Amino acid sequence: MAYYKNGGKLVFKADAFLFDLDGTLINSLAVIKRVWSQWAIDQGLDPELVVANCHGRRSIDTIKMFAPHLPLPKANNDFIDREAADTEGLFALPGAVDFLKSLPRDRWAIVTSCTTKLAHVRMEYLNIPRPQVLVRGEDVTKGKPDPQGYLLAAKQLGFSPENCLVFEDADAGVEAGQRAGMRVVTVTATHAHATKGDAFIPDYRSVKLLQTSPLALEIL
Repeated sequence: MAYYKNGGKLVFKADAFLFDLDGTLINSLAVIKRVWSQWAIDQGLDPELVVANCHGRRSIDTIKMFAPHLPLPKANNDFIDREAADTEGLFALPGAVDFLKSLPRDRWAIVTSCTTKLAHVRMEYLNIPRPQVLVRGEDVTKGKPDPQGYLLAAKQLGFSPENCLVFEDADAGVEAGQRAGMRVVTVTATHAHATKGDAFIPDYRSVKLLQTSPLALEIL
């Protein structure tokens, strides 16, 4: 993927744009902290430790990490039901919806660690545009930081991984994009101290789509 500086602005040329959901397009920190903290307390675990390690990962992987004795998939399904029922404090990041609407529908995808149920609940609640390609947690055998999800999205869109640009927030997701051979723009709205990525934006008011061929993203 080509990228260059245009004056003081950074420009990425890409065939397709791949987005994480939580922390990247929407802010779900309040829900995540609330639900995972209560789950940790129920399991006799340290809530702060669990919350610190759940971001960017599939819930089933976090459960395996901290409570491998729990029966799966039941424990994960029960957790998802609890998480999907909690929408208090959810909001879309500034500029995210308008930016997605500016992209050609065949040039972008969402790659999320959420299950189908949770992703649909949150996207519908916040009116996030539905992409043609949506890769969810159950669509892969290995979750982030494994690159499988991003590679699958690129394949379904029909573009080479090296010509796709990823938007992520958590370290696990950034690593997944980079391991897929893609450049990564790190969104810092929910992780202000993020250090991994090829470029950094606070939200989508800091980007502009250039109608070139290939498409280009200008970071303001």
